[in-house]
Amino acid sequence: MEEKKLIAIEKYQKDIIFNRRSGIKRYIKHYQEKTENLLLGFFAFLISYFIKKKEEKINSDILIFQHSEKIINLNRKKKLKKNLNKKGFTISETGFQKKWSVISKHLLSKPKSSIPLRFYYYAAYAEYLIETYNPKIILNDRNGMLMAPFLREAINKRGGKLIQLAHATTTEYDWQFTMNDYDYYFLFGESSLESLRQYKNIYGTSEIVLSGSHMIDESYDIPALPESNKKVLLLGMGPDREKTALAQSNYQITLNWILNNPEYQLFIKPHPRSQSEFWRTAESSSNQITLLASDINLAQTLVKCSIVISIESNAILEASLAKRPIAFLNMYKTTDIFSLEKFLGDRCYDLKSLEKKIREIESNYITYIDMTEKLSEYHLNNGASGLQECSILISSILDSTYSHSNLALDSTY
Repeated sequence: MEEKKLIAIEKYQKDIIFNRRSGIKRYIKHYQEKTENLLLGFFAFLISYFIKKKEEKINSDILIFQHSEKIINLNRKKKLKKNLNKKGFTISETGFQKKWSVISKHLLSKPKSSIPLRFYYYAAYAEYLIETYNPKIILNDRNGMLMAPFLREAINKRGGKLIQLAHATTTEYDWQFTMNDYDYYFLFGESSLESLRQYKNIYGTSEIVLSGSHMIDESYDIPALPESNKKVLLLGMGPDREKTALAQSNYQITLNWILNNPEYQLFIKPHPRSQSEFWRTAESSSNQITLLASDINLAQTLVKCSIVISIESNAILEASLAKRPIAFLNMYKTTDIFSLEKFLGDRCYDLKSLEKKIREIESNYITYIDMTEKLSEYHLNNGASGLQECSILISSILDSTYSHSNLALDSTY
């Protein structure tokens, strides 16, 4: 790797630390990282040069490099893998490992080019993946990975490509989105690209592909209902967010609403990893509330519900695609990361405003469907064909028939 690129990576790493901390803490963290990188590099050098590894080589067309080993078990890319297998491609899958786990497991190989000790670990881990799986492309879904430039260089040297596969919109601020060193960056839609272009410290340049979501298929192409059927769906929050005052307060508003309106039924779609303690308790004391099993398909639930309440959930993408009007509930003045107020009007912030919004949606049901469809178009390219389009795009990159997008996200370094 060229020295000027290594210097840019080092500056990027320092900028990230300094932007996220203040005062002396930023200097302490900076020198901690520098020291750790040197230690990692030292051990990686010894392992890659002097420790003989077992031969475990696998030839794969595609390596899916997951956020972690734990994510693999959720099998979120099941449909994408099935589509790609049908096209005749061989697929391997592995999860990102923590630094000292990589060292202890000796998941390191000697890089093909000279690398300074401070970056040796990242290059050796990348080389190990390429050497072990010999992929033509890597589908990566971990954001903010300092190894990305080294992984890209390692696979490019063998004629392969690194694809960053977004697993959500990139509209919520996250410093990890500033790493951008990929051959192709598959984004959900226009809103994601607009958000990424607001960052001032982007490292690397990628070709942007507005592919849509690889997790959305034609099951979400659901006919619109002519009017409200008094069945309302609440999209549950993730397990960490669910414990916060934000979640608990808004859950309580929703509970008060359903108990005040006996003519409605409330269905709760929990996050796959949620324990749903709040709604388990509520369900046991009211026959108006149904807590759905975590493995129930969201599309099946959307078919029978006419209105959706969302506090802070990526599942609004599927709900808007399914032409189900959305009531945005959040009593706190947090950032509206999905631009719901821009497309759907003011948020609900208490019981009174939620009741008013539900009545307003019911009185103007078709209008709200139109508003919801515009929201969907802003966030999701290719709509319910996202899975199919992603499969076609990946296939075309593999067989060299891909037509370039003429969209790019450029480095600021």
